[in-house]
Amino acid sequence: MNWIYKFFDFHTTSGINRVAYSEDNMRFNAMMIKKMQELGMDVTYDNILNICGTIGKGEKVIALHSHSDSVPNGGQFDGMAGLVASLMAIEQMNKLPGVTFKVIINACEESSRFDQSCLGSKYLAGKIKSGDFQKINKDGDDLKSAVNYGESMLWKWLKQFECKPITKTNHVIGKGEVDYAVEPHIEQSDFLHRQGKDIGVVKSIAAPYRFRLKFQGDEYHTGSTPMDERRDASVAAAKFTLSMYEQAGLAGSFLSATISNGTQSVSMNKSAPEVLMKHDIRMLNPWTPEKMSNFVREMIATIERDTGVKIEKNVLSTGTPRDVQGEVYKKLIRASKNAGFKTEEGMVSGAGHDAAYIPAKDSGLFFIPNTGGSHNPKEMIEKKSLFNAAVVIKNFATEAVKLT
Repeated sequence: MNWIYKFFDFHTTSGINRVAYSEDNMRFNAMMIKKMQELGMDVTYDNILNICGTIGKGEKVIALHSHSDSVPNGGQFDGMAGLVASLMAIEQMNKLPGVTFKVIINACEESSRFDQSCLGSKYLAGKIKSGDFQKINKDGDDLKSAVNYGESMLWKWLKQFECKPITKTNHVIGKGEVDYAVEPHIEQSDFLHRQGKDIGVVKSIAAPYRFRLKFQGDEYHTGSTPMDERRDASVAAAKFTLSMYEQAGLAGSFLSATISNGTQSVSMNKSAPEVLMKHDIRMLNPWTPEKMSNFVREMIATIERDTGVKIEKNVLSTGTPRDVQGEVYKKLIRASKNAGFKTEEGMVSGAGHDAAYIPAKDSGLFFIPNTGGSHNPKEMIEKKSLFNAAVVIKNFATEAVKLT
């Protein structure tokens, strides 16, 4: 298993920049394809640059999947640990009879590039069509151009690593083709580490509701303008943010993160007439996009009335929360416990994941411990956690075949 050191350095916390479709992202994918081919897998890729390695000819089809792209200056294990653990499991099982395995590298899982996440798995689910690629853009950077560049970089590095030719197809998996889909992933906080747990099995995945707000107030002298005559954009923005955080703290509600893009540059004694903000809300059941839209609309109306500030809203992306407590969930718990691992059941993921969209008859997600948080260079796991994840996958697959 020394090959895992080609992908990770367990002694550094240097940031990585494998933004979706960048050359660094495609170089990593080519490295993964090289390893897939060494394991005897047939490799295909599709129009959005999902990549799939297939091995075995059994009737039961199990997809193991995660992503290889990162946020800017991100951690080296987010997404990539799940892919490496999946290949470790494939190597250990050596073509488990009765199973066809597919290891899928989901394209563009992070929202960094287009303010939308899980584009590869949404494409497989039919939520995004090839004709939509040019419409998905951020600041003039569109998905179609990104995919074209990424494809050219992928072939550059396939040649560099002397990989065998791979085949392009419309979709690397079809609807109804996969029986079970399993996504191994690092936990993106340190709960498992603090609790001394080896594995966490997820029961529900939050969905994003992302929008941009523009608060438009007045310019005025900060010393001479009476308080009751002010239409202060900064105050309105602060009220909105605080209200969201207070609501997010209520039991059974949602998680909320806020990103402020700042204000217009003004002098110390002059108010800022405009504040721009982005809000990233993570909804859990029973919240829906419609319910959240109505909630935000009412909050905007209240703050406009109380402050006199005009607020413009532009929705960037949204999704629907996903419960993943089917047969895969139960089997993952048994697979972990039967290995003697300390297992946390019923975890809730505030982070979005491809497991919420990947087309399969049943889907599941499990975590391995991580320290240092996530989406930052301090992200770190222990090497043994990769082996633990591979064991869980192997036990899961073995049971799935026995019950066929």
